[in-house]
Amino acid sequence: MSANTVIQKIEEKANAQAKEILENGKQRAEQQKQEILDAAKARADAIRKQAEKDSEQLLRAGRQQASLDNKIALLNHKHALLKEARKDAETALRALPQSELLSLYKPLLTEYVTKEGATIRCNAAGLASGAEALLASVFAGTDAVWTLSQTPADISGGFLVSTPQYDVDLSFDALLSELFEEHEKEIADVLFADEVKV
Repeated sequence: MSANTVIQKIEEKANAQAKEILENGKQRAEQQKQEILDAAKARADAIRKQAEKDSEQLLRAGRQQASLDNKIALLNHKHALLKEARKDAETALRALPQSELLSLYKPLLTEYVTKEGATIRCNAAGLASGAEALLASVFAGTDAVWTLSQTPADISGGFLVSTPQYDVDLSFDALLSELFEEHEKEIADVLFADEVKV
């Protein structure tokens, strides 16, 4: 075998090996390329699914927040209506004629003012508009001992009663608070009967 033949055989073998290495390299590169593409696709799918999930969660949270905001607005509206109704009731109490105030306060005052004695206070308007005469009418024919203080009380109307054992707040504010607490459901039913529930 001549040297050229040996060289040719070596070159052919080297070319065949190089071709095989190149082919293996191409296959590995194609395989890696496919693996990278598959991983990227899987990652993209995972990101898309997470984004859809996050988006749905944000929408649900937005709907819940909107519903909560509506409920809060409705409660604030109802609170404002109750406050307005209470203010109107207090205005109506202040406008009552003496005879009706007498009817309202007689059972309350005679319950707390006894022969043991009490000091009664009213606001400056009450002192000026004849509270003494009103109280004299309330206690006429009873053995109640009472004194009307000439120091005005810081109340919108009504009376404060001080006895040796206890103090009683019979102001308009206290009476209305008690009335609204006792009849909260009925008042709410009347005020909000036509409202649609959220």
